[in-house]
Amino acid sequence: MTNIPASDTLAEVATLVKTQLDWITDEICSNVQDNDDAARIEVALDALSDLATKVVELAARRLDTATYSDGRPIRSRIELNEQNSVFSHLWPSDPALATEQRVELSGHGSHAIVHIVPPSTLRVENVRTLAVTQASEGDA
Repeated sequence: MTNIPASDTLAEVATLVKTQLDWITDEICSNVQDNDDAARIEVALDALSDLATKVVELAARRLDTATYSDGRPIRSRIELNEQNSVFSHLWPSDPALATEQRVELSGHGSHAIVHIVPPSTLRVENVRTLAVTQASEGDA
């Protein structure tokens, strides 16, 4: 592990907390089935959302929350046009911990591979698949 500024670690933690809390609240909201349940958990979800916002605000008082001290982005995003979504990757504050990765994603009838290439590159590869069908006896 290299010697990295504490501000970079703070930026990574603040971004991670915000990202995870946003995901958690979105998942909970999308799985609520009726209005009574929604009303019961609304205050808790608002508290989680407020916490995420507060963590980022507190971190922003001390640092730039978009880039690390060496100029690398804290997080990169890439559009997945065929899936109508965005892929986001949090880069580690210690660049020595960043590893090349490949993430396969499927959805909306498409398949994509996101290539994560340190120090800060995301590249998407849309995979085309062909359907193979068996010919019937009458087609021969």
